[in-house]
Amino acid sequence: MVKLPAVDRIYTITEGQGITSALCGGKPCAEAGTAAAPVKPSKP
Repeated sequence: MVKLPAVDRIYTITEGQGITSALCGGKPCAEAGTAAAPVKPSKP
């Protein structure tokens, strides 16, 4: 399972890396750190 850091965004999730990018309204999110570092998936 991967916890999503925010709602109303489209995330790209890469196997073994977690969240690798995010889109806000069809464009890359402007917030610093939103997709800068991949979020590792949590282990069940």
